[in-house]
Amino acid sequence: MKRFLVFSGSSYYARGGWLDFKGAFASVAEAEAWTAANVEKPEVDYSQEWWQVVDAESGLIVAGQDGSYSGNLGDLPFDPLKN
Repeated sequence: MKRFLVFSGSSYYARGGWLDFKGAFASVAEAEAWTAANVEKPEVDYSQEWWQVVDAESGLIVAGQDGSYSGNLGDLPFDPLKN
């Protein structure tokens, strides 16, 4: 299994969990390139307001955009179990 998992979706119509899974990638750079090409296009698909890259080994969010006006998740890597 590839290490870096991409999740994305809508803040308004959140499905959650594996239903927001988009794909697995070998590196963070590869995952971010995929999101730039497929998720960060509100003019094409307004339903993709946020995205996260999760390191499958550590469980940490290592990259992402939270869909707020600032687009900032805060300090990365982010541990959702501690926050």
